Amino acid sequence: MLRELSNQLAVSLGRQLQASNSEVEVYAYGLEITLGMLVKLALLVILAVIFDLLWPVVLVSIGLFGFRLLGGGSHLSTYMRCLIFGLTVILGLAWLSAFLSDMLILLILGISVIWGTGVIIERVPAGTEKKTINDAGQIAKQKLLTSLFMLLWCLASLRLLHDGQASMGSALTLGGLMGIFFNFNLGVLHDSWVRYYV
Repeated sequence: MLRELSNQLAVSLGRQLQASNSEVEVYAYGLEITLGMLVKLALLVILAVIFDLLWPVVLVSIGLFGFRLLGGGSHLSTYMRCLIFGLTVILGLAWLSAFLSDMLILLILGISVIWGTGVIIERVPAGTEKKTINDAGQIAKQKLLTSLFMLLWCLASLRLLHDGQASMGSALTLGGLMGIFFNFNLGVLHDSWVRYYV
C-alpha cells in the first residue's frame, strides 16, 4: 500500500518537475521511506498514549535510535516485520522500565557501557548489505560520534536515577541497550525470530 502510494505521488511529482524515469524512482523510494517512518511514528505515539507510556516510549526511542542512527546495525527484511517488531520492542521496553529496581538499572547500565565500548571498537559502523562504509575517516568519525552519544546517554540515565526518576532512567537505559544489541549484529538474528513469530 505504501509502495503504491509512493509510486503515485512520485509519478505526479515527476510530471510537475519534468523528471526522468530514474529520478521518479528515486522520488518513489524516498517517499516510501518517509511515509513508512510517519506511519510508524504515528502508531507508536497513538499506542504510547493509549497505554499511558508516552514519556517512557520517548526515552526508549532516544536510547535506541541514537545508537542506531550513529552506529548502524541490522534491519528487518520487510516493512511489516519492522513495524510489528519495532512497536513491540519499544512499547515492551517502555512498559518494563517501570518495574526495574535502581540497582538492576545500574547493573544493566554498567554492562551496557562495557559491552557498548567493545561494540563501538569492533562493529561501528555496522553496515548492511546495501550500505557499507570503507572510508577510514568516516569510520573514525562514526566511532567518535557513537562514543560521545554513549557518554551522554550514560550520564543522562544516571542523572534521571539520581533525580528519583527511576522508570525514566530505566527506559533510557533499556533503549540504549537495545540499540547496542542491534549494532552488535547479533541483531541480525532478530529477523529470523520475527520471521518465526510474524
